[in-house]
Amino acid sequence: MSALKRLGIRSEKIDRGTASNQQQQTDEAFGFKWSKRHTYESRAYKANVRRWLLERYCSDDPKKLNDWLGIGDRKIILDAGCGAGVAGMLFFGDSLRDHDYLGVDSSSAVEVARERFREHNMAGDFLRADISNIDVPDASIDIIFSEGVLHHTDSTERSLKHLSKKLVPGGRFMFYVYRKKALVREYTDDAIRDALRHMNDYEAWEALKPLTRLGIELGRLKQQINIESPIPFLGIEAGKLDLQRFFLLEPLQGVLPRRIIVR
Repeated sequence: MSALKRLGIRSEKIDRGTASNQQQQTDEAFGFKWSKRHTYESRAYKANVRRWLLERYCSDDPKKLNDWLGIGDRKIILDAGCGAGVAGMLFFGDSLRDHDYLGVDSSSAVEVARERFREHNMAGDFLRADISNIDVPDASIDIIFSEGVLHHTDSTERSLKHLSKKLVPGGRFMFYVYRKKALVREYTDDAIRDALRHMNDYEAWEALKPLTRLGIELGRLKQQINIESPIPFLGIEAGKLDLQRFFLLEPLQGVLPRRIIVR
């Protein structure tokens, strides 16, 4: 039985609601991003992302994921903000064949996810809906996975609280959000957004390619610098800092992976 059937949901009855202007812009941006399949379908990209996901959520121990999935009966997995289904497929892998997957995204990327699952002969249900107000019964989901999504909703706190109610007792909520960005990163992002705001999606995509190449070259250096004293005015803490992250103005401490078990 599919996830939707188990939840008693008819997809044609789902109301997407009215998105805010900011959320509409976010949906359009990510819908465009995930339509560029060539940017994330390479073997090297997938291997790096899977390695990063296992490190983030399982302390680099795949057995932990197997243990979580192996406890009890067939589970319902909600991929909240699934995008093209990349992270969900890489993290859960072939285990998805033994459980019921529901991918939800407010952008058109959900159709890309549906297509990718079909290509891999994997069963899965998909809804285009707002994850901060998704019409799923409370206490009905065994595992919620939300990789880098909640901070893109209108309210991270409201979305987190809403989704938490959907977990069964003892269910697991795995999510990843940014901390507040350092000031220099914030100012840089604002400057880039201002430069791009008059461009269409394709023009902006091309304009950002040199920035992507800069990030790649800095990453290849694999160098660290030592920040002897914190620089609070720039939001930079003391300690070892990867040179790439320093140039891109994103502190190593700037991410928050979380695993929550609801009891």
